[in-house]
Amino acid sequence: MSDSSTCGGSGVEVDLSDKSLKRLERRDGIGVETLRLDNNLLQKLDNIDSYLDIWKLSVSNNQLTRMYYISKLHRLTHVDLSRNQLLSIEGLKDLRHLQWLSLANNKLKSLQNIQASTSLVHLDVSDNQIANLIDLSSLTKLKTLLINRNSISTLERASLCLPASISVLGIAENKIADLTMVSFLAKFPSLEALSLYGNPCCLEKELFDYRPYVINWCLGLRVLDDYVVTQRESLKAEWLYSQGKGRFYTSGQHQPLIDYLQQICPKQVSTTSSFIENDLYFIV
Repeated sequence: MSDSSTCGGSGVEVDLSDKSLKRLERRDGIGVETLRLDNNLLQKLDNIDSYLDIWKLSVSNNQLTRMYYISKLHRLTHVDLSRNQLLSIEGLKDLRHLQWLSLANNKLKSLQNIQASTSLVHLDVSDNQIANLIDLSSLTKLKTLLINRNSISTLERASLCLPASISVLGIAENKIADLTMVSFLAKFPSLEALSLYGNPCCLEKELFDYRPYVINWCLGLRVLDDYVVTQRESLKAEWLYSQGKGRFYTSGQHQPLIDYLQQICPKQVSTTSSFIENDLYFIV
């Protein structure tokens, strides 16, 4: 089976994608820095140790059930094992240089064994079956954490489990039913982008605008649910924080909070404006 090899500024790249491969053949992989095996039929990564020099490995959209094969590839900085059948995280302990990892679209139920990957900057475990956050505080370089479309229902341990370095957090389309859960994200000073949409706590969005409330807890947010935070939203958030009840409601008080937001931040502002709109009229 022929392959596509290129040599650029980032070293030799071997592309074996889209070849219906069921097995990776042993070959001389010395000097290869990028290996792409996407869109094949691989169930195992036998002979992956032919490529001990690689920095970047992509095996997306295959049929892998185990990932321990990569444990000998000590130079890896980027790994994409998305869209496979992985059941657990393994083989990462000795990958001291790993900075970017995607395990999205697998069958993971836990983040166990990821804690040793202390060089990680980007981690994507979206589209799995993860129900609980575990202690990831050792990942002090982590900037981006994507856990979209899983089964997480609470953020109560977020400040204990997640490193303060987080600047991008994706928790969209999980099972968070209590909007007050965002209060547990207040201790992330670097948080700039948050995805929350698709959770049960946001499904009544046609009745009220939840964005100012979320921003009131995460004052450094620049992007919420893929939309840039506007100046007006920031002013509303500051009003909720300083003059309103933006931080009054605690965990378990979702319905009282919703009742309050329907009055203060209605989705459609009537001719009789809310208190916050009247105040903003004199500011903006």
